[in-house]
Amino acid sequence: MKKKLPDFSKMTDPEIVEWFDAHDMTDYFDESDIVEIDFEEKGDTMLQVRLPKSLKRQLDREARRRGLRGASTCVRAIVTEVLKAA
Repeated sequence: MKKKLPDFSKMTDPEIVEWFDAHDMTDYFDESDIVEIDFEEKGDTMLQVRLPKSLKRQLDREARRRGLRGASTCVRAIVTEVLKAA
């Protein structure tokens, strides 16, 4: 028979860690709890590009100037702008 999990929202982080260290999770779950999750692929894909450090620093500065999160976001914005203008 499965045991009931405690209410972790009423515990501090150290208490939660201590609880997990002291308990075997197989006592709390069985095979009927297993579910299959089908992750859909995003429409985005990743492209890795090697750049000189000086160009990366320029992209970091440009990202800050544009208020973007970082160089990767900045490159995506620039590439999008250039391709839309083409």
